[in-house]
Amino acid sequence: MSTEIESELKEHMLVEFGKKDKGVCLQVTTIAPDEPQNGYIQLDLVEAAELSYQLAQYCEREAKRRQALLKEQIAGLKELEKTVFAEIRDLDIGQFEVTKLMVSMVNSLTPKVKS
Repeated sequence: MSTEIESELKEHMLVEFGKKDKGVCLQVTTIAPDEPQNGYIQLDLVEAAELSYQLAQYCEREAKRRQALLKEQIAGLKELEKTVFAEIRDLDIGQFEVTKLMVSMVNSLTPKVKS
């Protein structure tokens, strides 16, 4: 007797079934629509435990790899944040008043064209 195990896998199906020599086993079957033949693997308890361990190891490695990529991307964005526009945005408006006064004085006291 076999029992299909509900999962959110899109291209694989899980079935639990009994085998005389190994007891209850797990079968993982591909159900990819573009595959002419569905392949499968059958695992006993020990093999399923080993596969589970290896999959967990893979998940951990892949999560760390993606975390490193994200940190790299964040570092790049932090550098981008340090642009001239960001620096100007953070300046106190009072600093611009001094510059405006200086430009006004230069404009009013110096000739605009060569005489």
